[in-house]
Amino acid sequence: MSEPIKTMKAHCNSCGPHRTHVVLKTVERHWDDDEGRIDGTDVYHLLECGGCERITLRHDSWNSYETDEQGHQTTTTVYFPPAISRKQPEWLTNFDGPFFLDFRNPIRRLMTEIYSALQNDSHALAAMGIRALIEHVMVEKVRDEGTIGGNINKFIEAGYIAPKSQELFRGFLIESGHAAMHRAYFPKASDILAMLDIAESIIETIYVHPRRADSAKIPKRNS
Repeated sequence: MSEPIKTMKAHCNSCGPHRTHVVLKTVERHWDDDEGRIDGTDVYHLLECGGCERITLRHDSWNSYETDEQGHQTTTTVYFPPAISRKQPEWLTNFDGPFFLDFRNPIRRLMTEIYSALQNDSHALAAMGIRALIEHVMVEKVRDEGTIGGNINKFIEAGYIAPKSQELFRGFLIESGHAAMHRAYFPKASDILAMLDIAESIIETIYVHPRRADSAKIPKRNS
């Protein structure tokens, strides 16, 4: 009689978090560091998603040094390839998008690196990347005024940011990037996702929607 198939809940970059996976193989390694008086365990699971059949390696680790406030051991979980908390927008690579096959386009390249930083929990780097992305868009659309403040003012004056969104643009999006660059600010994941919402909305308004509107075939009125 064959053994029952072992399954576990894990993250899938295609299907999402907490999906049922088949455990193809498990390897567990215990280690001791006598000098440091610390010991720990590494557990590796080779997984196959029950939905899309994507193969993922999950690494769970814990040690006697890292504990929570109650003194319980904490487990760190890492996925290979890294777990994606948010998918890149489809228009970044779609054939009908403004960046299709334009691999050298700065917007496409910056967004790819921002998402790579996000996947690796490098939140400060992601914030800096978003700030660089928006500055590139501003310079491309209104030219470089020589200072970030001048670029922001010119960008707003040109009508690219709606009046109700200007404080959010200045006080949250731009200022978060400044703080990450100059004041050792490490944003929470939720803050980065909010920054991305704003940045992607700006890019969609300026680049994506006009491209799709131009290609739309709207029937003409009968005269």
